[in-house]
Amino acid sequence: MNSLAKSSFIREITLYRFRYVIGYGFFTVLLFSLLLFGLNDFPRGLSDNEMKSAVTSVHINVLAPKANNVIDAPYHLLQKATIQLFGLTPLAIKLPSVILGVVSGLALIIMLQRWFKRNVAVITAILISTSTGFISVARLGEPLIMTTFWTIILLLASTFVLHGSRASFMWKIVCFLSVGLLLYSPLGIYPLIAMLVAGVLHPHVRHRLKQGKWWQFTVIAVAFGVAVTPLIVAIVNNVQVGLELLGISNLSITFDRLYDAARTVSLSLFNFTQSHIGEFSTPLFGLISATLLLLGVLKLFTVKHSARSYMLFIWLALLVPVLLLNPSAVLMTIAPAALIMAIGVETLIREWYGLFPRNPYARIAALVPLTILLASVVMTNVERYYYNNHYSPAMSHVFHAELPVVRSALGRNDINHGKMQLVVPDNQVAFYDILRREYKNLSVSPGLSEAGSKGTLLVTANSPEQPAGLVPYRILTNDLSTDAALLRIYTSW
Repeated sequence: MNSLAKSSFIREITLYRFRYVIGYGFFTVLLFSLLLFGLNDFPRGLSDNEMKSAVTSVHINVLAPKANNVIDAPYHLLQKATIQLFGLTPLAIKLPSVILGVVSGLALIIMLQRWFKRNVAVITAILISTSTGFISVARLGEPLIMTTFWTIILLLASTFVLHGSRASFMWKIVCFLSVGLLLYSPLGIYPLIAMLVAGVLHPHVRHRLKQGKWWQFTVIAVAFGVAVTPLIVAIVNNVQVGLELLGISNLSITFDRLYDAARTVSLSLFNFTQSHIGEFSTPLFGLISATLLLLGVLKLFTVKHSARSYMLFIWLALLVPVLLLNPSAVLMTIAPAALIMAIGVETLIREWYGLFPRNPYARIAALVPLTILLASVVMTNVERYYYNNHYSPAMSHVFHAELPVVRSALGRNDINHGKMQLVVPDNQVAFYDILRREYKNLSVSPGLSEAGSKGTLLVTANSPEQPAGLVPYRILTNDLSTDAALLRIYTSW
């Protein structure tokens, strides 16, 4: 058997010809599975920020003459629609993030395959989509994902425009709509500045932006104007809105604060020895992913003349001061990390092929260790996210699991009669008050009211006030060993 026949035989038994079909299929299944599996159980319950987001979404009205709650308005409008469709449930609250996460993941792999080779795109998309940071923002019912989402959509649209797609006019509209809607996200202007400056500096980008007919520019300008009008009106009425979007509403620059911020950001990205567990667990990327990121950054310094390098250099330069002033915004590193990690993956593969430039077996043989490495990263990332959210005792203090049992109690035939009073902590009154849209005989308060002859009292376990001397009619619990009692029900209150 000659070398050509041997190579063909190895390709057949390793399914080498179908590697991209398998890769794209695996990524799609993995993305949907990660974002949909156990949505009510991982994490178990809702955080304070998710409750605040639901309250904002229910009451948002961007068309009001003096609307001030326009920050992350696109997300809140989508969340408002899901809550109206499914009611106040964990699924309705988290579904917007899941939808945006799926779209972000699919847009990311499409964008990466236009910037890099397909093998690099598939590997990078899998590494990013399974990172703790991405899974967290795509499963939390709050607008943490918006900066990442709009940035990826903007990069995708810009890529099709620059590459001369047949539907370039449509992509130009998507591009400028993404620009306008990205401005609604806190700190969203900074990745926009990086792309804009890179576009102005690079001659090919300038040339592509100038192409187009006058009526196309008119349509784009009108679409952009409509998208940003509510934001402009809100900023004119309240300058604080603009300061919050810029991340300078509570600006205080001291050496101690900058040092603490640098330490927080560093631990969020590179502390591989000890995870921090909260709304999202850190570090955001695993050790191998971080190594690829470092390799990508080092490679950037050797290739300085591409539009990609211009943008990433400017982006990184902007990220440093932004994160020092807003360390909680570390999740906005996901989008640039995807591009830098892709450069690292590309460099790693190129160096491997460079060792065996004329050996066809080397390309095929590389699939085995690369597949093992990728599988281990995926399993480690997924395991870290799900185990932390299910078994860590700290999560019971971050997420509140009472909503499903409250809904279950309100729907029971044996107690759903007469007046019902739900007692919750003061900071959750506005959230649970949304249930009154479905249950007209329900009242929500932070404390006990005067007892009456008829009615039902429901008291969550985390309420500051519990009825004294009364035996509950029913106690609803969960399967956790800590704080198992979630709701106590008293009848004839």
